[in-house]
Amino acid sequence: MKDIVKRVRFVMLMCLILVLQISTTVYAEMASGEATAAIEQLVKKTMESEKIPGAAIVVVKEGETIYKQSFGVTDIQKQTPVTADTLFEINSNTKAFTALAVQQLIEQKRLSLDDSVQSIIPWFSATYKGQQETILIKHLLYHTSGFPFESIGFIPISSSERAIEENVRALNNRELARKPGTEFEYATVNYDILGYIVEKVTGQSYEQYVQQQVITQLGLTNTFMKAQAPSEQMARGHKIGFFSPRVYDAPDYRGNTPAAYVVSSLNDMERWLHIQLGLEASGFPAELIRASHLPDRSVAPAANGSSYASGWMIFQNGGGQIAHGGNNPTFSSYMVFRPEEKLGAIVLTNIDSMNVSVIAEGAVKLLQGKEVPEVVDDTNLQADRFASITLVILVFLVAVLTVAIGQIMVQILRGDRKLASNPGRICLTSLFAFVITCGVLSAAVYFLPDVFFFGLPWQFIEVWLPITIFYAMYALLASVILFTVYLTMIRLFPKSKETSLTPIVIQGLVSGFGNAMIIFMINIALTSINTFHVSVFLYFLLGILLYIVGEKMIRSRLIVITNQVVYEKRMELVHRIFRTPYQKYERIDSGQIYASLNNDTETISTISNIVVIALTSTVTLVFCFIYLAAMSLYGFLFCLAVIIIAAGLYTLAGRSANKVWEETRDIQNVFFSYINDMIGGFKELYLTRAQSREFEEHMDRSCYEYRHKRSIGQFKFVNVYLVGELLFVVVIGTVTFLFPIFFPMIPKHMLVSYVFVFLYMTGPVHGILNAVPELIRIKISWERLNALLDSLSSEKRRDDVDIAGLAVQDFETFTSDQVQFRYKNKEGEEFSVGPLDFSCRKGEIVFIVGGNGSGKSTFAKLVTGLYEQDDGEFFINGQKVNADQRCEFFSVIFSDFYLFEKMYGVDYQAKRDEIRKYLEVLRIADKVEVDQTGMFSTTKLSTGQRKRLALMLSQIKDRPILLFDEWAADQDPEYRQFFYESLLPEMKKQGKCVIAITHDDRYFDLADQVVKMESGRIITQQTLSHA
Repeated sequence: MKDIVKRVRFVMLMCLILVLQISTTVYAEMASGEATAAIEQLVKKTMESEKIPGAAIVVVKEGETIYKQSFGVTDIQKQTPVTADTLFEINSNTKAFTALAVQQLIEQKRLSLDDSVQSIIPWFSATYKGQQETILIKHLLYHTSGFPFESIGFIPISSSERAIEENVRALNNRELARKPGTEFEYATVNYDILGYIVEKVTGQSYEQYVQQQVITQLGLTNTFMKAQAPSEQMARGHKIGFFSPRVYDAPDYRGNTPAAYVVSSLNDMERWLHIQLGLEASGFPAELIRASHLPDRSVAPAANGSSYASGWMIFQNGGGQIAHGGNNPTFSSYMVFRPEEKLGAIVLTNIDSMNVSVIAEGAVKLLQGKEVPEVVDDTNLQADRFASITLVILVFLVAVLTVAIGQIMVQILRGDRKLASNPGRICLTSLFAFVITCGVLSAAVYFLPDVFFFGLPWQFIEVWLPITIFYAMYALLASVILFTVYLTMIRLFPKSKETSLTPIVIQGLVSGFGNAMIIFMINIALTSINTFHVSVFLYFLLGILLYIVGEKMIRSRLIVITNQVVYEKRMELVHRIFRTPYQKYERIDSGQIYASLNNDTETISTISNIVVIALTSTVTLVFCFIYLAAMSLYGFLFCLAVIIIAAGLYTLAGRSANKVWEETRDIQNVFFSYINDMIGGFKELYLTRAQSREFEEHMDRSCYEYRHKRSIGQFKFVNVYLVGELLFVVVIGTVTFLFPIFFPMIPKHMLVSYVFVFLYMTGPVHGILNAVPELIRIKISWERLNALLDSLSSEKRRDDVDIAGLAVQDFETFTSDQVQFRYKNKEGEEFSVGPLDFSCRKGEIVFIVGGNGSGKSTFAKLVTGLYEQDDGEFFINGQKVNADQRCEFFSVIFSDFYLFEKMYGVDYQAKRDEIRKYLEVLRIADKVEVDQTGMFSTTKLSTGQRKRLALMLSQIKDRPILLFDEWAADQDPEYRQFFYESLLPEMKKQGKCVIAITHDDRYFDLADQVVKMESGRIITQQTLSHA
């Protein structure tokens, strides 16, 4: 019974173990399936974001290949799919094969790690700080030779069978960046020298030896030197350009074969990975494979924490990780494996991408249950984005300049532009400026690789980087040439009023680009490690030069244009005022005219500084945005969103403030009216304290209301400004504290650069945002000025008057027929004058009499042409005349006359004697003199004396009809008598028609006619006879 029980227990235990094993297997398969699905998703996502046309990946876990897949196409034009047998360049993963060849020769005692290069290549030498240095084999193997990374630029383009020797000879006598054996610096040429040493030691070509003694022994049947690879199996290489991959056949760098130009397929790379993990045997000694994994600990690790072994980077994380990446102009690869865990992955692509490592490392981490590394901004994608955006800007600039040049040519043909008086000098200065500009541009292009591309030569950059960089450079050259042609043409063929904004836009681009360049160079200098870069400093100086020159040119140009616009607007307003009918002018508020002519035009004139700041700041921001986008697309979008929010808040505040400032501008009109009243009525205000106090209170109320409204408008922007400031602080805090958490793949130095650039951007952003309230005020002034101009221009303009063949000197008679005039007061009540039937003739004195409000002043304004009648007609010599024509026959002194300080419209030089005579007759010669410019020595006279001076002017003008409105009212009795009894008869003898509005009835007998008015009508018109 006990045996049966034992057997049952044993069977149950076995069943339980079997169930557990099956469950574990199923779970493992499910977990493996989930992992491979995640790997596939990672590959596809990365290929899409990084524009990778074709890729192949193999992943090994626990000694088994769990995932092996090809993606995309070998040729984006032909759309041929990638297969496991498609050949890819494995790039710097070639170094592992070269290192095995060296290890093999060392194992055969044909080579030693401590052998010097010079002992094998006697003609080879290298110097450090001018002193000859000895480079050992181990220095080359572990990248401690002292050759800098940028020595890759020395590799010549060659497909010769002696290309490796040519490459090494190109490296001969080069200056090292550091003393050999002291510091690690990855330099691909180290392995090219090793390849040549293999040739010298073996007596075979490198390609033959490695193919036969390494690759074949490893059992890699589909792995070749690129020069011998079957072309039908090769994937086509691609480069990024205009945001998408494009087929590109890179030139041959056969001399770089030992470091970068072995080609292989996914099938062979799977076997290679197995060999490295010790999962498969091969004809090559396994101990040499293991020896190649031994790192050099004699120098400090690299920046990524690895130590270099024989073609591998050795990391100490976890149980140890071995990896190596590779990048050629049109291919990239990455291999990573963990020998203790029998875990690894390799990825091959047919485009140069920094994120191939993300796929391989991500696959391994997914299998480890760890977080997948984030995609980093690829250098080529950054360069392409930067160059493409710059190219779009430059192409737009070229188009604008082409159109502008075309417009200038049309204007020349139409005769709008005339040849300058000194064309030779202009051409010489333009040529000189062009040569200087091209010289500076050439120097900038020459030093460009030193600043942005590690000092690599242009030949290297042309092969490795996107073609859009060169298109952008060609567009820049075209822009410089076209801009020079444009400036030369506008100087050679000037226009009387040159207001084109094209130069300002271009100069703004130059200034803003220079401003942005300053911060870029400072950023590069600060992130460099204890090194003074001459080229960076020169670019910094170039940025200052571009900023200062651009700023100077744009400010100078804007000052000219702005002052020209202000001048034209001011004179247009004056011009239209002078041509506005007087009765329309009377209804215009004088404060409105003062405000428009003075404040509005002055406000508009400030636009030059605002435009300079806004334009330069905008261009600076654009280039900063491009720079940020090149560093981090996420950071750029985040920054852009913040600025859009800030701009939106300012726009909303601007709309609200616009209404308030419109009201402020209305108050300004009222205030100017007060000023006019204060100046004109100062005597009256001074005499009555209560009146002056109340007037002052009204002015104070107007000023207070203006201050209050203006403050409200400004307060609306204060809150928005603070919100904007807060947003910027939030962005900087987010980048500093949260980006390292959410975007750990972004290097710290890039975050520092990002914060630094963003801090610099706050100045231009505030420059633009602070310009908003100023632009609103300018907009209001512009609209008010134009509104006043429109109101004036809508009326009849008084241009050169056609007096219909009438000669002023031939005047005989002046008559009116049923003339009537109607007007409304402020309360809307209508008054009328007329109908008036009036006549006078040459050599006649007519007195107009009547009480106050009888219509005498309106009559005077009608007959003189200040008012246009509503009904009836006026005639001179029997010919119908309008208001403008009537004005030419009258010389008038109104009771509220204004005396100018200069004689306008009078040939005072020709009439000097006549002027002196009238001053004597009018008894003011001892009070007033007239200088050679027609200026009165003074106009600060008594009212009576001022009227005498005005009488002199009316006589000098020599018009046939003279009208005096209560002229004698302010004269002393003696001179009043002289006026009536001597001056008026003298004028009559001269053939003048004298019309005098008067209340001096004692002199009525001197008149030929006495016209009495009452309630706007002529009630009597008495003709007197003189025997």
